Amino acid sequence: MGTNSRFEEFYNTIQETYSQFLDVLNVYQNFDSIIIVGIQVQSDLRGSGIGTKIMNEIVEFADSNNKSIVLYTSEKWGSSLRSLIRFYERFSFHIIQAINLEGY
Repeated sequence: MGTNSRFEEFYNTIQETYSQFLDVLNVYQNFDSIIIVGIQVQSDLRGSGIGTKIMNEIVEFADSNNKSIVLYTSEKWGSSLRSLIRFYERFSFHIIQAINLEGY
């Protein structure tokens, strides 16, 4: 099974498992990376562990397929930037570059 097929199968499984809890799930793959653009758990379910479960699955998939993870985060998805950074740091993410995309 090719890399794209594995990712599509993985993404579809995540979508089927968690879609009823999410407002946004924007995760993509390029040649050597998994790119997380947005994951938004429904506001009444935040803090329930759903985001953590999804992130654990993404990290496990990336590790088992020798992919790095590129993460873009924004307050646009419903949480403060400070809380988002703390959340992602729990998965060993580090800020490499911070940019302000006006209006995004």
